[in-house]
Amino acid sequence: MAQINQPPLNLKVSEKTQFWHNHIHAHEKSGLAVEEYCEKKSLSSAKFRYQRNKYIGAKNKKNANQFVALKITDPQPSKNKPLCTLKFVKGHELQIYDYNTLALLLERLN
Repeated sequence: MAQINQPPLNLKVSEKTQFWHNHIHAHEKSGLAVEEYCEKKSLSSAKFRYQRNKYIGAKNKKNANQFVALKITDPQPSKNKPLCTLKFVKGHELQIYDYNTLALLLERLN
């Protein structure tokens, strides 16, 4: 029976988190299925999935409030006037000038 590779018990929480984040990113780059990656790295696939879901949930929660406002300025867009402006928390703005671009952006965000 193969030994399961887990972070050492004496690591701080931030070090354990980093251990799993490193494996999550390495798995994404590997192109392997979770089972294959975990077997190759001697990781528990159940623990890996738990940590990955926890990481993805935290990442999604962090990104959930990235937009401050979506304001449709005019139902009839023109080439000189934006249809809407997305305002980000840090002051950046993204102006959308046509419905196709807006639809594509919204599709990608889902």
